[in-house]
Amino acid sequence: MTVSIGPTPGELQQHHFQGEFYSRSAFVRTAAFFGGLQSGKSVAGADALRGMLYGIEHEDGRITPPLKLPAANAGLEPEVWILSKSYVLAEQAWHYFRWRAAEYVYSSEECRKLGLERGDRFTHWLKPSPNGDNRPIRVRIRTAHDPEALRATGVLLVAWCDEIAHWPELAWKNLQGRGIVTPTKYLITTTPKGKNWLYRDVALPGGYPDKPSTDPDIVVVCCRSVDNPWADAAYLEKLRLKFGPAYAAQELDALFTANVGYVFDFDRQRDMAKPP
Repeated sequence: MTVSIGPTPGELQQHHFQGEFYSRSAFVRTAAFFGGLQSGKSVAGADALRGMLYGIEHEDGRITPPLKLPAANAGLEPEVWILSKSYVLAEQAWHYFRWRAAEYVYSSEECRKLGLERGDRFTHWLKPSPNGDNRPIRVRIRTAHDPEALRATGVLLVAWCDEIAHWPELAWKNLQGRGIVTPTKYLITTTPKGKNWLYRDVALPGGYPDKPSTDPDIVVVCCRSVDNPWADAAYLEKLRLKFGPAYAAQELDALFTANVGYVFDFDRQRDMAKPP
C-alpha cells in the first residue's frame, strides 16, 4: 500500500507506515517513528514536517491546517529545528526535507533578494506557510551534543528529532521547554537503542508495542527494515545472521531490547536501588 501526499518531487511515494506516521502526527504533540535500518525514517520525518508547516491532506479528505505562532509571538519569525546526534546526520535530514519540500525552500538568491541572512550552512529559510502570518520560516540545523544549547528561542514550531535514542536525556528535557508558550510539535525518527529514557518517556506511553496509548499527546509508529517495500529482503537476511538475534532485533526490527553490547543486561528496576 502506498499513500499519495500531493505534489512532491520525484516518484517516491510513502509506504504504509510512512503514510500512517504522516497522518497521525497531525493530532498529537509528540509523534515517534521507531524504525529499523533503512526503513524509511528520513522520508517519514521530512513528509511529516512538511505537513506540519504547510498542511496535511488525509485520505478521507480532511485537511489539518498548518501550525502558527501564538499571538504573543506573532511578530517574530517562526523557527524549525532539525536535530540529530551529530551535525552530519542533522544535515542529512535537512537534505531529505529539501528534496521532499523543494517548492517551499528559498534559494540562496531568493534569500539575498529578501534580505534573509543565511549566516552559514546550518541556517536555511522556508516560504511562509498559508496560515496568514506571511513570515518566512527559519530552519536551524542543530545537534543534541550540548543539552544546554537547546534552551534558546520561544518561537519553535516543530523540532524534528532524528536518532534521538542516542541523545542525552537532558537534551530532550530542555527541548521540551521550548513548548511552554508556542505549542511546539516534536517529530521523532530513530532506531531504538536499549531500554533507555526514550523507552520509558515516549515508547511505553505511546502504546509500544501494539498497546493502547496511555498519553493522548503521544503516537508511536513502528516499522521494520523489511517493511520497506524497496528493501532487499535477501540482503536483510544475511545481515540478520551477521548481527545475531539481539542486535538484529534492535537494528532491523526496531525493538527496544536489553542494552545490546553491554557486559551484562541492565534492568532499571532490578539493578538500581533508591537512594537513602
